[in-house]
Amino acid sequence: MAKIITTISALLISTSLLSDEGMWTFDNLPKDQIAQKYGVNLTQESIDHMRLSSLRISIGGSGSFVSPNGLILTNHHVASRAIENLSSEDQNYIKDGFYAQTQDLELGCPNLFVDQLIAIDDITYEVNQKLNDSMSSLQKDEVRKEILNQLKEEKQAQSGLHVEVVTLYKGGKYQLYSFKRYTDIRLVMAPDKTLASFGGDEMNFEFPRMNFDFAFLRAYENGEPVSNSNYLKWNSEGPKEGEVLFVTGNPGSTNRLYTADHRAILFQYSLPRILKFLEERLAVLNEYSEISEEHKRRAQGAIGSLMNAQKVYQGEYRDFQEKPLVQNKYDEESALFKTLSSEQKEPWLTLGNTLETQQDLVTQASYFERYAFFCSKTYAYARHLNRYAVERNKPNGKRFKEYVDSEYETLKRMLLSQEPIYSDLEVAMIEAGLVALENELGSDHPLIVLLAKGPTPFEIIRDTQINSLEFRKELLENPDLIKTSNDPLIVFTREIDVYGRQKRVEFEEQYEAVLNDCYDKIAQVMFATHGESIYPDATFTLRLSYGNMKGYMGSEGYIAPVSNLGELYAIYDQNGGAYPYNLNEKWQTKSYSFDPNISVNFVSTNDIIGGNSGSPVINDRGEVVGLIFDGNKDAHLWNLEFDDTTARSISVHTEAIEYCIDKMYGAKPLVQELQR
Repeated sequence: MAKIITTISALLISTSLLSDEGMWTFDNLPKDQIAQKYGVNLTQESIDHMRLSSLRISIGGSGSFVSPNGLILTNHHVASRAIENLSSEDQNYIKDGFYAQTQDLELGCPNLFVDQLIAIDDITYEVNQKLNDSMSSLQKDEVRKEILNQLKEEKQAQSGLHVEVVTLYKGGKYQLYSFKRYTDIRLVMAPDKTLASFGGDEMNFEFPRMNFDFAFLRAYENGEPVSNSNYLKWNSEGPKEGEVLFVTGNPGSTNRLYTADHRAILFQYSLPRILKFLEERLAVLNEYSEISEEHKRRAQGAIGSLMNAQKVYQGEYRDFQEKPLVQNKYDEESALFKTLSSEQKEPWLTLGNTLETQQDLVTQASYFERYAFFCSKTYAYARHLNRYAVERNKPNGKRFKEYVDSEYETLKRMLLSQEPIYSDLEVAMIEAGLVALENELGSDHPLIVLLAKGPTPFEIIRDTQINSLEFRKELLENPDLIKTSNDPLIVFTREIDVYGRQKRVEFEEQYEAVLNDCYDKIAQVMFATHGESIYPDATFTLRLSYGNMKGYMGSEGYIAPVSNLGELYAIYDQNGGAYPYNLNEKWQTKSYSFDPNISVNFVSTNDIIGGNSGSPVINDRGEVVGLIFDGNKDAHLWNLEFDDTTARSISVHTEAIEYCIDKMYGAKPLVQELQR
C-alpha cells in the first residue's frame, strides 16, 4: 500500500502544479498549491467571505451578493425561467429586457429561492459505525439512508436552517451542509435576449463570444431588502491576464471518479438514451412553438435549455468517439489492480456486472421518473401530490427522499408556485409523454392498454383542477383527499405511478444500492491512498476553483482571451442582422454611447461544469471581475477529465455589465449601488 500512496501522491502533486484542476470544497481548499503557483495566500477570513457571498439558485445555477442591500448577480439564462414567468403576451421581458428604476417596482419571482452555505459538518464516522461487512448491499443502503436522514433532521431542528446530506467521493465521505434560504427574490434588471445570447445556438460553446448574459435579482426578508456585510465588491476593470481568478459556484455533477466500466456504460447506453429523449422532446416543442409568436414565447425557455443540454451531451459523446476515455481509465485501474488483493478488486467487478445487466431496468425507471412527462408542470404537481399522500404515512426514514419531513417546505413551495400554466403546452407535453412511454413499454403493456381506455390528454387538461393554486393547496393540507380524488390528472398519474413506483423501488434496491455499496468500497481503497489531496465529484453544492485568464490555440491559430463590442457589431453586419445574429431595434443604430473597445467576454482556465452558470469570477482582492456563463466546446470533456490545453470557461466581463446597465439601459442607480 505504501507503494500506491507514493506513486499516486507524486502524480497528484505534479499534476496540480501544471494545471488549475479542481472543484474544491470549502473545508478542503488547496491553499498551498494556490500559494505556490500564484503567490496568493488565502486566509480563513477571505475564504469565509467568498463562501458567504456566494449563492445557489433554486432554478439551477449560481449567483452572488454584490451589494450590502441583497443585490444578486447571476446569468440571464439562469434567471430566464423567472423572467419568462413574469412576462406575458403583452409584456415580454425576454424580448424587451427589464429594469426596475426603484425598489418598489422590482418583481417577485415565483418558485425561486437562493441558498447561502452557512456551515459544513462531517458525519462520515457516524454513518460508517452503523455499517458492517456482514450486511448486504441493500441492508447497508437502508441503514445508510436511515442514519443520514436522522442526522439531517436533527441538525435542521437544532439550527433552523435548511440542511442537506452531501455525499462526496462516491461514498468516501458524508457531510451535512446547512443553508440560509432566502425565499423572497425579486427581479431587478435583465437585458433583452438579443444581447444576453447574441448568436444563439450557433455560437453556443464557441469563442470568441459576445454575450451580455447577466441579470440582477434582490433578496428580501420581512418585506425589506436583505442587509448583508458579506458581498463581493465591484471591479469594473475586469481581470488581468495571468492573475489568479477564483470561481465560487455550485457545479451540478461530474463523473471523474467513474470506473472504466461505468465510463463504458455511459458511452454505450446512458448518452444515447439521453440524446434520444432530447431529440424527441425538442421536436414536440419546436412544432408547438411554430403555431404563433405567443406559442414561441411560451416554449422558448424549455427549448433553449434542452438545446443547450443536447449540445453538451453530443459533445461528450463525440469525446468518447475521438478520445480513449475508457481505455485511459482501464489502464489506470490495471496498474492499481496489480497492488490489490482479490477481495479489494471485488467491488470493481460487482459494479461492472451490475451496470451491464441492469440497463433495461435503468431505462424504464428513467422514463417513469424523468423522461416521459418532462416539461409538464401539471403532471409534476399531480404526481407529487399522489406520492406525498402515500409517503407521509411511512416512517420518515423509509420514505422517498423528496417526502421526508425536512423536505416538506421545499415540496410545498414547488406545489404552491404561482408560475403560469399554459393548457395547450401541457396537452402537448402529456401527449409526448404517452408516446415516449408506449415506445419504451410496448403497445401491449397493461399500463398502455389501460391509459388508452381513459380520457385523452386534451380532456385530462381541460377537466383537471390541478392548474388551480387553491385546489393544490387544499389537497396538500388534506392529503387523504388525494387518495379518493376523481380529478382526471390525479387519476392519470395515480395509474401510471402503480408501475412508476415499482420501477423506482426496483431501481433503488437492485441497482442504486449495489452501486452505492461498490463505490463506497472503491472510495475506501482510493481514499486510503491519498486522503483528501484530491477533490470529490461535483454535487450541486458550493465549490471553489482557481485559474487565470488565458488564450489558447484554436484550429485556425491563436485565440485571444477577450472579445469586445466591436466584434459583436462586425458579426452583426456580416450576417445582415439575421437571426440569431439579430439585435433589438434600439441597439441597431448605436444611438447610445457606443464604444467598440468595451470588453464583453473572456476565457479562463477555471474548472467548471453545468451549475456553475452565474458563478462570480473573483480576483485576489475579493472583487468580482466576471461572471461565468459557459465553457467552450472542448470543456465538454470536463465531465470526465480535466485538460486545459484548449478547454476554457467563458465569462461576462464586468466592464460589459457596467457598460450595458449604464450606457445602454440608463440604470445609473444600479451602477451606483454596485460601486458602493
